Amino acid sequence: MVVFEDLFIESKGEPIIYNGREIFLVDTIPVEHGEQLRLVMEEFNGAYLQGVSVTLAGILHVDDCHYKKGVTFWQEISPLDNVMRVDFKPGIRIKYLKKNKLEIHNVWDSGNGICHFGHNGSAMYKEEIPNGFRYFCNDGEPDDDFDDLIFRIERLGVQGDEE
Repeated sequence: MVVFEDLFIESKGEPIIYNGREIFLVDTIPVEHGEQLRLVMEEFNGAYLQGVSVTLAGILHVDDCHYKKGVTFWQEISPLDNVMRVDFKPGIRIKYLKKNKLEIHNVWDSGNGICHFGHNGSAMYKEEIPNGFRYFCNDGEPDDDFDDLIFRIERLGVQGDEE
């Protein structure tokens, strides 16, 4: 059994190499004001409710909803295919989030209503695809199959302000 949490504690949260692959707890990708991203949840093989949490020092627009700091997409609650628009309005500053960066976490709910991430067997890796990345995720179970959640994020381009 692999407890990635121990390896990430040793690395102080930095990515590590495991079986020849770079794995990490959180991914960060650069984004621009007005950029549109498509998040598609492709596969769920974990024992728990799986999700993707995206955060940034700004606002994410998804359909007619506006999320300051970010939003979590859950497999049984959210649409599996979502388009997000990044909005960096002046004056929005959040100390723990980096400006112009989107943070991506895989999350899970083990049945107690709590959003878990980053502990026990949690880890993920990504592969580059046209216009984005595909993510392969482990939830908190101590294994290394990286198939509890598979999702992708695609860049769709930059749009002007609509509001």
